[in-house]
Amino acid sequence: MRFFTEIFTLFAILASYTVCAAPTQAGVVRRLTNAERFARGLGPAPPVFKRVLPGVETPTRAYEVEKRAKPSGTPPVNYSGRIQIRNKDGSSLGYVVNNPSGVSGSNFGGPQNELHVTFTTTSSGAGPFDIIATNPKFPPPYFIGGAGTTVSGEFNAVSFQHVQQTSPGSRPFAGGESAIWSLNTSTKELTPQWVNPDGSKPKTFIGFDIRNNGLFLTADIANFNAHHTWPISEVHFFIVPV
Repeated sequence: MRFFTEIFTLFAILASYTVCAAPTQAGVVRRLTNAERFARGLGPAPPVFKRVLPGVETPTRAYEVEKRAKPSGTPPVNYSGRIQIRNKDGSSLGYVVNNPSGVSGSNFGGPQNELHVTFTTTSSGAGPFDIIATNPKFPPPYFIGGAGTTVSGEFNAVSFQHVQQTSPGSRPFAGGESAIWSLNTSTKELTPQWVNPDGSKPKTFIGFDIRNNGLFLTADIANFNAHHTWPISEVHFFIVPV
């Protein structure tokens, strides 16, 4: 009797697998639904792979394809123009100069000596990002930032100049930093943030020596002036159309 019971059980199991793989009238293997499987004492069916990503041999679940297809974020925004130098009261001091010797100063000549630049940032203007000269009269590199090492201390400052490209948030490399800029998208003001060799990030000001026509980045204008013959005054940069 026990022998016939075991034979019957084995036959029932084989029959269930036969039904799972039985061809339909169209000649295509039809999978049992979970309801049909439960009715036959079977467990739930394994996950069904719906689609395959291009270039990927392993099938990918449909929800994974849809999740990967979502946009990665807000598209970047490109800006181009001139850098206007303004006093704290908003009055203009001209535009950053484009000379064979570099960019540290205001253009007191004609429009042909104005530096044109471009940069790419987020819709919020968050930095740091690079500014690149598009009409340079000077030799490469064409990234616009600070040439020097530290803006803090007794009377330290770095010159506003064309420099080698550096990574955002990095310490000075090859004598300067390039990716130091952020943008106020409402006012179009460009603001620098210097990183000292020790990794500190002091509030960074732009200083203008109008007597010698030089631009600097420093963490303390008053302290700078106390240790230099020619004082600098605080100014601000704005991106404006050509």
